[in-house]
Amino acid sequence: MTTTDKTSCRILSSLLQAHGVEEVVISPGSRNTPIILALDANKQIRKRVVIDERVAAFVALGIAQTSSRPVAIVCTSGTALLNYAPAVAEAYYQGLPLIVISADRPMQWIDQDDSQTIRQHDALSNIVKKSYDIPEFSADDSEMTWYANRVINDALLEACDRRRGPVHINIQLNQPLSDTIEVNESDERKISSLKTLATIDSSLLEPIISEIRGQKTLIIGGFHGLSNEINQSLRQLSMHDNIVVLTETISNVKGGNIYTNIDRIIAPLSEEELETLRPDIVISFGGALVSRYVKQFLRKCRPLRHFSIGFNHTTVDCFKSLTDRVDIAPETFFSLLVGTVRTNTDTQDRDRTVDKTKMATDEVISYASLWKKHNADSLESHERFIAECPWSDLKAFSVVAEALQRSERRHVISLSNGTPIRYFQLFDGMNYSACYCNRGVSGIDGSTSTAIGTTIGIADIITDATSVLITGDMSFSYDIGALATKFIPDNFKIIVLNNSGGGIFRFIPSTARLPQLEQYFAVNPGIKIDKLAEAYDFAHFFADSQEQLEDVIDRFLSHEHKAILEIVTPPDVSGEILRQYMNRK
Repeated sequence: MTTTDKTSCRILSSLLQAHGVEEVVISPGSRNTPIILALDANKQIRKRVVIDERVAAFVALGIAQTSSRPVAIVCTSGTALLNYAPAVAEAYYQGLPLIVISADRPMQWIDQDDSQTIRQHDALSNIVKKSYDIPEFSADDSEMTWYANRVINDALLEACDRRRGPVHINIQLNQPLSDTIEVNESDERKISSLKTLATIDSSLLEPIISEIRGQKTLIIGGFHGLSNEINQSLRQLSMHDNIVVLTETISNVKGGNIYTNIDRIIAPLSEEELETLRPDIVISFGGALVSRYVKQFLRKCRPLRHFSIGFNHTTVDCFKSLTDRVDIAPETFFSLLVGTVRTNTDTQDRDRTVDKTKMATDEVISYASLWKKHNADSLESHERFIAECPWSDLKAFSVVAEALQRSERRHVISLSNGTPIRYFQLFDGMNYSACYCNRGVSGIDGSTSTAIGTTIGIADIITDATSVLITGDMSFSYDIGALATKFIPDNFKIIVLNNSGGGIFRFIPSTARLPQLEQYFAVNPGIKIDKLAEAYDFAHFFADSQEQLEDVIDRFLSHEHKAILEIVTPPDVSGEILRQYMNRK
């Protein structure tokens, strides 16, 4: 086969395939020509080309997010690598195996005022698990050939070990860059990491089990990929009278007695009511939580024990109550917990009518029943508030939620940061198979790019699903370059909440009352979404009232081509409505 004459690049291509990398997102350049030639000769790896490196990295992030496989990104030398940084940081804090591959000038030319001679080695050191630098070497240098094989193996193993995460492979390349040779296809030495297959002794959990018995136990989950094992286990655990399971939509855990609408339940409660819900034991898993209300609640609770489940890059003590790190996969932990915690068959308390006046004193009422009562109360006040509230962001989300609830199609939801994810988590009963948001570092950049990658990555897992990104006009304008991506599937849909800028700034206390709000914070981008849709071959749908949205939403979701739905809402009204909602009774 015809391929590059650069030995390091041929080794890289072979080992990417050997370690299960099926997708590579490439950005054009000159210095990375040998890497591209090596990958082009490898017909087992799918190559996608994205011109903008920032977009490319977020697309790869989305693929990794949903496919659970390592994904590689390849760029040229210079500032190209630095454009990867936001997505790489997100991958680091999400625990996603992103393989960052950069071409570089030879070491002797760095800082020499020549083209693209910035310091690339360790440029991402704070947001990758490990950095690797491979110098230029000749094909007959056996020592360096061995070195390149070893460090690339190490990089690919590191990306997928325990808590997964991004790694950076920086390859120095001399001129000429486009020379090719004819070589026989050969397999590079692959170094494997053998994981133990032995079943963990459930007796190791006895200290935790003994703490849970008879204690008010709260299991809470942050963002997490799809896991049927976790979902099934938590459904069973949620049937216990002393165990309550709280998750968020991006935890991808729902059903049974699991509560996914934390803010809807907690935000309106008084201090006295919150005190009755104080847990003795907290068990947390997954990534960061969106809800500031539950974080404030748990920081005040001071539980007797707080067990953090999973592989973390550091000691995470967000609730200020951590007592134990449990370094075990959540799937394994909860499966073992189901098998060891004695099931309480007396579930009558779940269904009994609870007297509000006795809520805090009646010992007969179980911990689970208290949460059930507050959830029922919150749902009642939620429905009443939604029915009465005027046209606003919240009303628009209620119409979208109703459409997703009655839809017979399967949906994969992506959410941008700011208000979209907060609004979405107030509703339940929606027909979606998975839900994602970049909550690793919670930036608004790359929302559209990531959602495109999510659409690609989920295709083999959830077939025939419509992929829907719900975003704001500010987040949408931040990532317009993603619309130029050539391989956007037709099942990709975007809902843009056009509320004249950053709606979150009209809600949060630190900015909402500032006289400079509109000038410096909310900042209306003023984009012509219909023109952008036309330019990038998206169908465009529009609504600026409840009636219009109800008329168009089903046609939008069932449209056979990629499409954008623009929903225009009044900005000042929306912020005030959300504040009123969180303070409702």
